[in-house]
Amino acid sequence: ADSSDDMEWIEYGVPVEEGQHLITWSHIYNPFGLDALPPRPKGLGDVPNLYLDDVRLYPFSEERVQGFEGDGNAKTSSLEMTTSGDATWIIQDGASSAGSYSIVASSDDISTSSGNADVSFVVASSLGGTLKYNILSSTTAPHDDFCILLNGEKADVVFGQSPTFESRRLDIPPGKVDVTLRHRKNPGDLSRMLLDTLGVVGTEGKTWLDDVRFEPRNN
Repeated sequence: ADSSDDMEWIEYGVPVEEGQHLITWSHIYNPFGLDALPPRPKGLGDVPNLYLDDVRLYPFSEERVQGFEGDGNAKTSSLEMTTSGDATWIIQDGASSAGSYSIVASSDDISTSSGNADVSFVVASSLGGTLKYNILSSTTAPHDDFCILLNGEKADVVFGQSPTFESRRLDIPPGKVDVTLRHRKNPGDLSRMLLDTLGVVGTEGKTWLDDVRFEPRNN
């Protein structure tokens, strides 16, 4: 769809239970029946408009698991993951909480002074659920860390030196949720001079992940 105003599109989602439903979108002018309406903000034009685009039914997720096993490719995945950012998560043999493979992201692979390596996927549920994952961290804040974003909002942060893989979990709200697993280099975008004053970094600047899974809540 094309709008006449240069405005940002906003994504909304509403959980729809199983069964047959009649879904209606209504644009209601003056829904409270006011005798006089306040002036419209500048830039919105004289005529109020509502634009809809990319309307779709997104099915609820069953339990989904990514163990990064196989011949070095994540072909056993039921979590459809995509990578993005300033560096790529790499499937690695030898460091794993179960099986042989995990994925690892390194600050050394990020050529800029501050940047991210992202793995993203989408889950959907009517009642929410739990994201479970195993993590091995070798990071030092504020030089680097690992964080999880839900719909672009920071929901969890991990940093420090782990002796071994640690099992963690995070509550996922109902509806469609974009999940981003992010290794961050210098997330505060601090100057090199300031970082050097913080002392010697004794960690590798790496994050390993394994056995990432989403378990929807049933009741």
